Amino acid sequence: MVGRDISDGVNEWNPETMVLFRDDYRQLQLGHTYYYRVTAKNESGHSAPSNVISVQHSEENQPPVVTLEPALTTTQDQGVELTASWQDDGLPSREVKVGWQHAGEGQVHFCHADRAQTRAWFTTPGTYALTFTADDGLLKSSKTVTVTVGEAAGKAPADFCRYHGEVYGVAEGRLRVMKSDKDALAVGEDGFLGPFASEGDKISWHVQAPWSGQFQLNVTFNGKWGGKQNSFVVNGGAPQAVAFPQTDEQGQQLRIPVTLNAGTNQIDFGRFAGDWGYMFIKSIEVVVE
Repeated sequence: MVGRDISDGVNEWNPETMVLFRDDYRQLQLGHTYYYRVTAKNESGHSAPSNVISVQHSEENQPPVVTLEPALTTTQDQGVELTASWQDDGLPSREVKVGWQHAGEGQVHFCHADRAQTRAWFTTPGTYALTFTADDGLLKSSKTVTVTVGEAAGKAPADFCRYHGEVYGVAEGRLRVMKSDKDALAVGEDGFLGPFASEGDKISWHVQAPWSGQFQLNVTFNGKWGGKQNSFVVNGGAPQAVAFPQTDEQGQQLRIPVTLNAGTNQIDFGRFAGDWGYMFIKSIEVVVE
């Protein structure tokens, strides 16, 4: 018996999307043929065994394939954002463990050494070899990035892994209001700015970031008039469309991933080409957690 009570309780079987049973790959031998019978049961009883099913094991496990930039440059006060990627064949299982390591001289701090994307910072200038490894349980692959770290050009953050910036309300933003006979962009008594009814309506903030890299934008919004789509623009780049759900009049918060530069950044929010619906916004905050 290799599997028992493996049903997922779904009466309709789709072999393209449903996997009820997998042999332990580690117990199989390449080139060997394995034989199975299947029985089914329900409240009425058991079926007769199926015909014998033969499967020849020919899937040879391959190591994960890792992609990583070979070289990066930074300074002590900035740290560095590390981004690796990997692909695997799903053998011996779908679980792949990843991690970063440094084995040379000097001290390296990782925010999350067990994630493909993380930040690292350095106690002294120098050249550091940081190795990323993906391990599928039987085989592993590694690649190394060389990071050249210069002396600090400014004051280093107290924490490279967590950051909560200033909350920027609508009063701190600069408005661009398109002419409209109705539903003109304005701040309501509840402090929310909206409804961004006309294409070109927008608010712009200048926000600070302690380093260059990935951040989360904590947006306080109000979708009391239903779901909609509006966009953010960071430092004059392409609009980043966001689908906002319907809310009550109190509103809620949504986190949007953004890439920022160290220092001052401009963030625009508004109704751009392709956006639709009526939207109200109260504040934004740059965070890392």
